[in-house]
Parts: sequence; structure tokens; C-alpha cells
Amino acid sequence: MSWGRLEAEAPELAALARDQLEVFGVAMLATLRGDGSPQLDPVEPVFSAGEILIGSGRATSKSRNLRRDPRFALHGLVHGANAGDPDVKLECGSTAGRRRAGRGFRSAPIRRLDACSAVSS
Repeated sequence: MSWGRLEAEAPELAALARDQLEVFGVAMLATLRGDGSPQLDPVEPVFSAGEILIGSGRATSKSRNLRRDPRFALHGLVHGANAGDPDVKLECGSTAGRRRAGRGFRSAPIRRLDACSAVSS
């Protein structure tokens, strides 16, 4: 499911998730290494034309992981354990994009994150 479709089908959840992902400008991306173990990387999600995009760098471990296995989890940050912030998670797969210039990318390779499921607690 694209981010745009999530916004259309669950606008309150999508708005909450977007607000929480944008408040810090950084989120944690979990991918799977070749041996199946998890890897966490900070990323700067950007919302553009109904999509969530991240700069991935061509030779980074997160890019290698996502090329091999496109599944991911994206977790929004919170202010603290008892701050009352919503706990926002997106899970699904990613697809490679073209190099883009513009806000946050500086002609870097990008990946589109498809949000198959979104959860907030």
C-alpha cells in the first residue's frame, strides 16, 4: 500500500504517523542483514507526492539489505518513556527510486517506503 493510499483509507492514522515522523525529522529504519539478523539505521523520511522517501546511498548496508530483502520497519522517535508521545510504526517493503535532487536528497539515490501496515499505540 502506498502512503497516499494509507492517507485516503485511514486519514487519522496517517496524519498521526506523519506528524510523529516529522516532529524529529529522523526515524529508525530496521532492515534484515543477509544472515537474518536485524540492523537499525537512522533515516530522514521525506513525504512527497503521496510517498515516503529516504535517501539510501548506493553502497550503504541499509541499501544492500533492502535490495536483497525489501522488508523493513520504520519507527518514529519519542521524547521519552513517559512523555505520552504516540508510538508509530510502519512495516512493509521498499522499492528503489531514481536519483532526485531537491529537499533532503542532494541528488542521492532514494528508496520509496511502502507502508503496508501502520500502527500507533
